[in-house]
Amino acid sequence: MDSVEEEIRQKDLRKLLFDLAKTQDILQTSDREKAIYERLERIYYSPPNSQKFHHLYSEIFSILAQITRDPALGNIDILGQNLSLLRANYKPEKQDEMFIDITDCLRKLYDHVNLDIARLNYSKEIFWKASGGEEYIRLHEQMQCTEKNFSEQLNAISTETREKAKKLEIRLRGLQKEYIAILGIFAAIMLSFTAGITFSNSVFQNIDKASIYRLAFVVSLIGVVLINILFGLFYYINHLVRDENKRASAIPLLISNGVLFIIMGMTVCFWYVGEIEGRNIKISEQHISGGIINAIINFFK
Repeated sequence: MDSVEEEIRQKDLRKLLFDLAKTQDILQTSDREKAIYERLERIYYSPPNSQKFHHLYSEIFSILAQITRDPALGNIDILGQNLSLLRANYKPEKQDEMFIDITDCLRKLYDHVNLDIARLNYSKEIFWKASGGEEYIRLHEQMQCTEKNFSEQLNAISTETREKAKKLEIRLRGLQKEYIAILGIFAAIMLSFTAGITFSNSVFQNIDKASIYRLAFVVSLIGVVLINILFGLFYYINHLVRDENKRASAIPLLISNGVLFIIMGMTVCFWYVGEIEGRNIKISEQHISGGIINAIINFFK
């Protein structure tokens, strides 16, 4: 084998190794695998009684070093895996009445490539440790952990802030409604007071024209109405401004209503028995008796 043919085969082997280092898909189909075997057989097969082709160890190391320096050229681990598959699946075949068998060449190529891959990986590991690579990884992991924790805390604070803002917005809307309700209730209270005072003035202005029973009953009824209205309005205000667990007591309302209803009942009873009329008759009789006695006394003077 002359030097020109050897150089051609070295270039073909170089190109083949670069192709095998790029991807594992190159051996996915049987056609692709067969094409790779044919390229290897063209490189390594030599007719009988002729000089065999031997790859150069320095060339193999140079190829692996280039792949290691430039990731765009591929990966040396992928190259080792592809050569392992080629070596395991290779079956010699008879082609054109010639029996071609490059099993031994494939074994040597695989062994040499794996040896240099292990050497490069070991050298890379030693260099990595010597240059502080482990410390860099540790610091990088710490930074990632710190960044993750900071991000989680920031998200938690952001979520909490949004929830508080939402609650505050709801609270402000509720306060606005409460203010409107309270103003409306106070306006109703003022109207109730005004109406009650106006009605009371009307009653007192005509006090001499109405029956005492009717007057007492109407005044008591007005008192019941005003007290219940005012209590209801103040109770609603209390419900707005105080906690639900601290409700206003209804005992004062019950007592005042009870007193007024008793007065109304007594008024009806007095009207029924004519208490006021009987009293007036007694007073009139006393006046008449007193007048007669005074007349008799004056007569004898």
